[in-house]
Formats: sequence, C-alpha cells, structure tokens
Amino acid sequence: MANLEFAIVIIVVLTLLLIGAYYALNALVRHRLKSRVQVIARDFTVNDRWLELATEKPAKPQYHMQRLFLRIPNYKFDWRKEDGIKLTDGPTINPEIQIEDEFGRLYNAKAEPSGDNELACSVKTVGNTDRVVVRIRSDEPFQCSSIGWRTKRMK
Repeated sequence: MANLEFAIVIIVVLTLLLIGAYYALNALVRHRLKSRVQVIARDFTVNDRWLELATEKPAKPQYHMQRLFLRIPNYKFDWRKEDGIKLTDGPTINPEIQIEDEFGRLYNAKAEPSGDNELACSVKTVGNTDRVVVRIRSDEPFQCSSIGWRTKRMK
C-alpha cells in the first residue's frame, strides 16, 4: 500500500512540474515574440515637401519582422480596396515613403492599412545597417500623430 501512495505522490508532483514548465515556457515564448515599438516622431504634418527623419532601426533584420508605421488620427480602416487611403474628413492620401540606409541606398516603401488608424510598411530590403533616414511626403497634406518602428522577434 505504501508503494501505491508513493507512486501517486510522484505522479502528482511530476504533473505539477510539467504544468509549471508549460506556463513558464509559454510566458518566455510570448515575451520573445512580443512586438516592440520605437516612436521616431510625434504630431507633425505631412505635405508635398520631403520630411526627413534620421533614426536607428531597433533591431537587426535577421529573425525579426520590422515595419515602419504611421498613426493617422483621422483615418479609419476600410476593408474596401480603393486607390489611396481615404481619411474620415474627406481627402484621399497616397503617402510616398523612402528609407535611405547609411550607405546611401534608397528603398521605396508602400504604406498599407494595418489597423484602425494605422498604416504600415514592411521593411525587408534594408540590410545590416542601423542608421537610416526615413523620408515621407504626400501631395495631399495630412496630420500624423506618430511614426515609428514596430519590431517582432520571430525566432
């Protein structure tokens, strides 16, 4: 009878250890995959002149998903595919976005709807460089509440 009680205690302890290990591993994975945000600038107007923002990318591109985001207060996501991005106060915008790395290489980025009041640009082509200049302009002026990097570690 003592052997049976001992076996039950061992099984219960091992089960509790496995459950604890599961939750600890789950928390670690969630933390590593957590999206990190680095704001470059806040509260500015985008118009027909190039606005240049010097910045450092928050992470090396290997094993990371990096997106440049724009938060626009008077934009709401619309599932209909229209040309440009329609703002709630009427105008349609088509922001031009360029990223120049520290070696002078220029990459064009296309802003796509990414959330309720956010546009995002995938940044895949900028190599192993940290310092970049982000340029943005638009023929139709609009307010931008913030622009920055969103990075998610994928491995």
